[in-house]
Amino acid sequence: TIAAVGSLNDIQLVNYPNPFNKATTIAFTLPQSGKTTLRVYNSVGFHVATLYEGHAEAEQKYTVDFDGSSLAKGVYIYQLQTENGTQLMKKMMLMK
Repeated sequence: TIAAVGSLNDIQLVNYPNPFNKATTIAFTLPQSGKTTLRVYNSVGFHVATLYEGHAEAEQKYTVDFDGSSLAKGVYIYQLQTENGTQLMKKMMLMK
């Protein structure tokens, strides 16, 4: 449950720059350790990349580079999901 890890406000998830041209960095920090997955989807929900899959330590900042140079311009969704079901999604814009 969400209460087990605090509120979604305790999860830090951001990409920079946004909008981006070719590449962006996605950073996240979790309030509690656990198995974590970071995926990217296009605007119609098609999975285009898994950027992180593994154990993430609480309060540690993780950064992952996303190379969108082979993708079409447009809006993409990045989704952070933890093993206890907490999920957070944000939009990013790929410009070319």
